[in-house]
Amino acid sequence: MEVLTLTGDTIALGSFWGDPMILNLWATWCGPCREETPYLQTLHETYSEWGLRVVGVSQDAPGSGSAIRAFMEEFGVTYTMLADPEMVAADRYGVIGLPATFLVDREGIIRQVVMGAATPGSEPFESTIRSIVQ
Repeated sequence: MEVLTLTGDTIALGSFWGDPMILNLWATWCGPCREETPYLQTLHETYSEWGLRVVGVSQDAPGSGSAIRAFMEEFGVTYTMLADPEMVAADRYGVIGLPATFLVDREGIIRQVVMGAATPGSEPFESTIRSIVQ
């Protein structure tokens, strides 16, 4: 499955397999997405030294690059941000609402799914993160 970088280049999501990953489908207009973004940024800062990649995939409409960049600036996002204006990822993973977060191990196997906002203090979620980075 291919998505776009914010400069408009195409990249395969599968190119990230091999690294443990938090894959987050979100949109700039989504309230719960806005609420969870600081937590995702904290996870990126905490676990990136363990090899964890946080990859956000915006489900905003085509031509939303400036809105995505403004969102990233507003929330101080430094993790990888991609765009999927055709919502291919949402269709492929059966997502019916945003946000949706997938914890993916080094082999590309989805180990946990969170439909709705990922929230700090969820021991099962953070335990799965620790298990995929080891």
